[in-house]
Amino acid sequence: MSSKNTSLLFYFVYGFCFLFLIFQDAIYTPDTNSYLKSLIYRSSGYPTFLFFFKNLFRNYFDIAVVSFQLLFGFLSTHIFITKVSYLLKLNVLEKIGLLLILLFPFFSPLYVANNICSEGLSYPLYLLMISFALDFLFSNNKKSFKFLLGSFVLLSLTRGQFLLSPLIIAFIYILINRETIKLKTNLFKIALLLLSIVSSVFIDKLYHKIVNDYFVSTPFTYINASTSALYVSNEADNNLFKEDDKIIFETTYNSISNKGLILSSKKRENYEAYYMHFHNNLIPICNQTLSPVGRNYYRNKYNLTDREAIIKNEQTAKNIYFTLVKNNFNKYIKLFYHNIINGLYSQYLFFFLIIVSVYSLYKTFTSKEKHFPLLFLLSIFPMSNSFIVAFACHSIQRYIFYNYSLIFLTLLITIKLLYREFKN
Repeated sequence: MSSKNTSLLFYFVYGFCFLFLIFQDAIYTPDTNSYLKSLIYRSSGYPTFLFFFKNLFRNYFDIAVVSFQLLFGFLSTHIFITKVSYLLKLNVLEKIGLLLILLFPFFSPLYVANNICSEGLSYPLYLLMISFALDFLFSNNKKSFKFLLGSFVLLSLTRGQFLLSPLIIAFIYILINRETIKLKTNLFKIALLLLSIVSSVFIDKLYHKIVNDYFVSTPFTYINASTSALYVSNEADNNLFKEDDKIIFETTYNSISNKGLILSSKKRENYEAYYMHFHNNLIPICNQTLSPVGRNYYRNKYNLTDREAIIKNEQTAKNIYFTLVKNNFNKYIKLFYHNIINGLYSQYLFFFLIIVSVYSLYKTFTSKEKHFPLLFLLSIFPMSNSFIVAFACHSIQRYIFYNYSLIFLTLLITIKLLYREFKN
């Protein structure tokens, strides 16, 4: 099948998917309201998007948002396939396999475009960022670098879990251009990649100053992250805290302990069972205990507004997190590991990605073949995201699905390289 016919087939698939999904209802989840109300613990990207669509389309808000998210998603999917196919010289069957994996999040159970949540924008933005990163790193396309910076800033303002992505891209750029890295143009690009992180943080704070009156980064990172630290804690940890932190920890610990929501509440078969107990109870520990306990405490004791209480509680959660992790490190790191494994569905896949990333990094230094830095990029992004998600909360599909296509491509390239070596 020619490239033109393949594109026509893909356009037909996009059209069919659009017609099917546009007649599905828009999905409102418990998170949707917090985006619509631009609450302080939501990053700026998606609330801003919804604000404009709400005012522009009013009674047609649902259909407008879903239509845009579908069209934007399919456009990003096609750009991703086009860039990857050109770079890897994919055949028709490989393109179709990649297409199916990329389209999976648009259907059950995720329905990313029908769902009025940030994934409707962050998924296509992530595909664009990776597409332009590949084009910039391996095709030396100057325009792609500008699009890479733009797509990253928009992505990080929509989903904060990708804030550190430019560090990976900058590292790979240094590896590829290590012999000429001291040239001003190369150093300038690295500086811009790092500056894009700083810019995203500043824009996020500026947004909260304009909308919520406080020049702060989006709070809730450590409210979520401290959940796993609380799960592995024990009553004696109360002696590690002082003043407000001590009261909030003690109240939270007593509440979740009485409900049996801590690791020591029951002896289980293995750490996988402990992790699943934590995984299934993150919301009762975090959203229904630590978050309201801290907010109510600061509101009542210091007569703070709800926004001020959220900001103060975020700082307390940060103190709780680092203190508890340090004092319960062995239990925490085991839980953290099983969090990562759950997100990747298998420890074999986890070790496969580690082996591939280490080997491809080594070969990048010893070989000038572009497949190896490319393989390193494709394998390190799923791993880095899994680590960040495991740090921040629990590894549900909603936070992990972004890299299914990269894992597929990692497997594909590895098989091709192994076949080539075997043939030789």
